Amino acid sequence: MVNFAVITDSGADLSDDLIKRYDINIMPFSVILPDTNEVLKEKIDITNEEYYERVITAKIHPSTSQPNPNDMLKIINKVDKEGIENILYITMAASITGTYNTAHLAKKLYLQKGGKTRIEIFDSYQASMAIGLQAIKASILFREGKSMDEVIEELNYFKLNELKSTLTVETLKYLMKGGRVSRFRYAVGTLLHLTPCLEGTYEGKLEAFSAARSYETAVKQIIDHAYEDIKVKDNLAVYITAGKAEEGVNLAKNHLKEKYPEIKIIDVFELGAAIFTHTGPGTVVILMFKYFNH
Repeated sequence: MVNFAVITDSGADLSDDLIKRYDINIMPFSVILPDTNEVLKEKIDITNEEYYERVITAKIHPSTSQPNPNDMLKIINKVDKEGIENILYITMAASITGTYNTAHLAKKLYLQKGGKTRIEIFDSYQASMAIGLQAIKASILFREGKSMDEVIEELNYFKLNELKSTLTVETLKYLMKGGRVSRFRYAVGTLLHLTPCLEGTYEGKLEAFSAARSYETAVKQIIDHAYEDIKVKDNLAVYITAGKAEEGVNLAKNHLKEKYPEIKIIDVFELGAAIFTHTGPGTVVILMFKYFNH
């Protein structure tokens, strides 16, 4: 078996069970809470549920902060001391956050200090569990004895052909607060009762592909679009990640069961701070992929 370590961001929204099962190292984002002048590590100093409430009740909207190069260097050095020969760092899409570039800076610092372990930085092109699934797949491939180059090649094919993520939100308010839409677009969208439908594109960007006239229609549209756009149609499965979105999760499950009974619903996970900060309660993310045993 190849001597390896997989590192990814806390924005991958992996459950504790999956992190442990596939021995994935997590680099946490920080959440900044202006109301109380706190800076907390996501899922270490504050749980998802606690953070949801802080966002909803905040007088000044919270924000997130990516890890700095020295934070990343610490986790690389920790893995290095364990005798690891190959480190694969899978980051959130470079178009969404700066972690990809920051990871390259951390790698440069490591090599400047005499580090010998091979480190590769891989842009997932995605967010949420769409990153997490790539980290799981990488760990499985390494355990099967694949080399670093082989793992990267298979991950590139997977993310460009066998994986599709889409999402919707219940309100435009948090996209406006997080700076993702202007106050004008927020006002117009709210007036017209528009619910945005967004996708992780195969170019690594998060873009809107439609606007629905109701939340229920939006949930259905993100599932339909994921199915239409994914390049491989056989043996599909779905993960759902959501933040305080019980109604949306139920709508998604019902639509999948009624229209796509052949698609396996694997599990529902909590949405992490990296996305929830900008989308708020009612966010539903669909991760559709060609199933592999995990």
